[in-house]
Amino acid sequence: MHDLVFDVSAPFDAQHFVFSGRDDGLYILLKLVPKPGYHLVKVVDGLTVLWEKGKEPLEFLVLHKLGNLPAFLFLKLSDSGRYFEFRNLTWSEINEVEYKEKLTLDLDRHNLEGVDFDLSHINPKDVTVIKLLDGSLVNHSFFPEVKKAFVTVRDGDNLLWKAAKDGDKCLLVSFHEAEGSPKFLRLALLESNTFAQKFFENVSGKWISMTIHAYFEKRAPKDPQIAVLDLSVNHNLHVGQFVGSVHGVPYDVFFSSILGKVVKVVDGNDVLWEGKGGEKCVLASLSHDLTHVHLLVLLKSGQADLYFEKKNGEWNAVFDGFPNKFKVTTY
Repeated sequence: MHDLVFDVSAPFDAQHFVFSGRDDGLYILLKLVPKPGYHLVKVVDGLTVLWEKGKEPLEFLVLHKLGNLPAFLFLKLSDSGRYFEFRNLTWSEINEVEYKEKLTLDLDRHNLEGVDFDLSHINPKDVTVIKLLDGSLVNHSFFPEVKKAFVTVRDGDNLLWKAAKDGDKCLLVSFHEAEGSPKFLRLALLESNTFAQKFFENVSGKWISMTIHAYFEKRAPKDPQIAVLDLSVNHNLHVGQFVGSVHGVPYDVFFSSILGKVVKVVDGNDVLWEGKGGEKCVLASLSHDLTHVHLLVLLKSGQADLYFEKKNGEWNAVFDGFPNKFKVTTY
């Protein structure tokens, strides 16, 4: 076993941890689980020590960010938990009740200021940055700062996306850096109350649109981590989640990390889909009433949209008449 020290203030290292994430329109949540062969012995924030290994091992941790600053930290020990709040630039330990109460505070998530996101000149006041080290590549994920929304995405004079209607916005700009320059770009969008994604590749200094299939084929590692998406839980390893209710969307969205390969989708003990011959699920929507699911599955030669409906407690495939309001879009 190799000892790990986790630093809240440092970039996250995919070599040592498995990640999942969640964006509820206010807090960005990151769950980190040590990979097999590693165990956490200390959690710090720079020079401040928050936890050191004792009798109980640390199984995983959950970090909540509010903008670019940490907000809360949960440490799951084998038989207990530790809870921390970051306030006035200082960490303080709190109890479980306080932790849960503070996370449910409903700050105003509407009346957002529209801002222009420019890759060539990123304004730190407008973005929340999550940096992930992935071998030779570095992944940068940019979320709008609290009370702001990306209404255009550009790289200098090259306009990549623009809101067409009131309420349209970019929820996430993620690019993969190779040899110091952005190589692949992923946009998570809200368009006409529908979740959508666009993908680009930098070719000779120009951003060229690409399909989701090409993006995963070119970007995915040779040996991605096998993952299962369980729609009944909030945290799935190698899966990110957008909470749709805060954006006026009638479903939540789950999207696969490039580091993971989702080969099965379940709802607790019920299996909705299981991949064959290299198939993988890269996107899923789940209606808020938990009765409709849309899966986007990548095949060897393309992609497939699969639809499911829950009736009388059972999930069944739907081939016609699936409500458009529960569908996701990819370009």
